[in-house]
Amino acid sequence: GSTGCRAHTFHVVPGELPAFALRTVGKKVKSHTPLASLAGKTDQQIAHALLPMLARALDKVPPQHRGETPLYVWATAGMRVLNDHQQDRLWAAVTRATRQHTNFRLSSGALAAATHFRTI
Repeated sequence: GSTGCRAHTFHVVPGELPAFALRTVGKKVKSHTPLASLAGKTDQQIAHALLPMLARALDKVPPQHRGETPLYVWATAGMRVLNDHQQDRLWAAVTRATRQHTNFRLSSGALAAATHFRTI
């Protein structure tokens, strides 16, 4: 968002109608750094801005489930001010930081771009 990033943690409850239910786990956690403002920053600067928020979200996931818990990242209007090249570079840096510093499950390659990262 324009005022910073937010991380929401959900528990997927199987067997409820329709096929599952999402339950919020605690409150959202927030970074005060808008994602688009990180364009052109180094991987280290991006990690420094996002990882504390992601770590707080990961703390809500039971340790035995962390490696299988997917991370989905969406971006809002702020990312649309960046050109495609800037967006691609920023998403790549976010992916590298997340892979290197968290236990979230991420898809690789085109699947990650198609399913995990969205500019809406």
